[in-house]
Amino acid sequence: MKKIYLFLIVLALLAGCKETQEIVAPEKGTISGTITNNDASVKGAFVMLLKQSSIGNELPLANAAKTNDKGKYQIFLVEPSSYYVIAFKDENSNLLYDKGTDLIGWYGHEELGVVIPDLITISKGQDVKGIDITKILK
Repeated sequence: MKKIYLFLIVLALLAGCKETQEIVAPEKGTISGTITNNDASVKGAFVMLLKQSSIGNELPLANAAKTNDKGKYQIFLVEPSSYYVIAFKDENSNLLYDKGTDLIGWYGHEELGVVIPDLITISKGQDVKGIDITKILK
């Protein structure tokens, strides 16, 4: 748990610092988009990059960000690779996903009313925009 707090502190220091990324790690990219639910912006949702399309007790977290007042996010310093993008709204602020309490959604396509997670591939120095999640549910 201490690692998550340290990661969030470092992330907060680097958030909004695109220039820092260009100087320190030009080979890394960014991923950005908007999180909404029923056409309403989702403020304060965590948006994370995962290496697998399922969640459990231990998430193989690659990088993360938090949405602003308009539901927008930008994840910096993204290593070139393929990721699944997930958003969750931590309703009780315990920094854990609590099934049945917290809202959760995946970036993907819908089939028969179910969202199927899609992989996002980012290349060296690439800025991937428009990775929007439009449905987050309990």
